[in-house]
Amino acid sequence: MNDAVARRAYEIYQKSFADRTFRARSLTAMAAASVFIACRDLEVARPSEEALRLRTNVNEKKFRHYYRNLLSNGQTVSIPNPVTYISRIASKARLAGKTERRAFEILDAVKGSPVLAGKRPISIAAAALYLASLDTEGGATQLRIAAAAEVTPITIRKRSLEISTALKESPKASTH
Repeated sequence: MNDAVARRAYEIYQKSFADRTFRARSLTAMAAASVFIACRDLEVARPSEEALRLRTNVNEKKFRHYYRNLLSNGQTVSIPNPVTYISRIASKARLAGKTERRAFEILDAVKGSPVLAGKRPISIAAAALYLASLDTEGGATQLRIAAAAEVTPITIRKRSLEISTALKESPKASTH
């Protein structure tokens, strides 16, 4: 971990306690969540699993809880762009270019939605492809897209519902 990430993580950690917005029961999980948010703020590509590996005794459920709390308490974070995963998943699932383009449109419409905050970008991309396939190809199966994205079909279903909700709320949503 570089010094800039360490400093930013420390600022996030300190601010969460100074604001007295919540008290952490697991300081190590809170520290790991702060590191993860600092990495995202500084656009250092680190998956959440790597933040958990920094400390071996961090409970993943607590880590994710504190991460969401930090986000909901006004902590800003740049979310990795799911768009970067679309082409790879579409290629593996053998989806048409039309489906891929529609997925890009869907992701553009839900960009920045708080409903998707804290979700893995690859699962968001896979769900967008699934919804796009329903619009364009008559629907690729959730299992096919899940296998291509290396996520579960249940994840595809959950993210699809969240994206559908975000699309209904989005002023950018198109009616293709």
